[in-house]
Amino acid sequence: MNISRTPPANIAPVVICPEIISQIPPIEVAQGSALDVIPLNQLFADVSASSFDFYAVSENSGIVEAKIDGDKLILEYSSSIDGSTNVTVVSSNVSGTCNTDLNFTVTVVPPAVNLSPVFEPQSVTILENDAEETRQRLQNSHHLLMYLIQKERQLL
Repeated sequence: MNISRTPPANIAPVVICPEIISQIPPIEVAQGSALDVIPLNQLFADVSASSFDFYAVSENSGIVEAKIDGDKLILEYSSSIDGSTNVTVVSSNVSGTCNTDLNFTVTVVPPAVNLSPVFEPQSVTILENDAEETRQRLQNSHHLLMYLIQKERQLL
């Protein structure tokens, strides 16, 4: 008995290409921000290593370094350089017959500087007869005010 396993000649092999299921919106962070770890299964329909290869590259690795670690995209932000750059995550099938690119922008900004609030001094002159009414209006306002009520003095 002889068994033959020859496939039919008219059937083409099925090529499975990567499929993006979610985009990464533009990212803006302060210099020295903590790493971002993004699971690849939130971005691509299939992330099995037996079907697809993944790569990540940043146009300017001085601003952000992008790398793939297993099934995660790791973004490491600069602690000394600010600016914007594009990051590309590539998924290709293991046979290399098709790939899909996912692109997004990363902007690293200088850290915020905490400045003390600045208040402009204000002065109010209140005549003796208006003092009580003005004092009540000032107390009813929701602003922190310091006021001085002086009696009008007549020069003799």
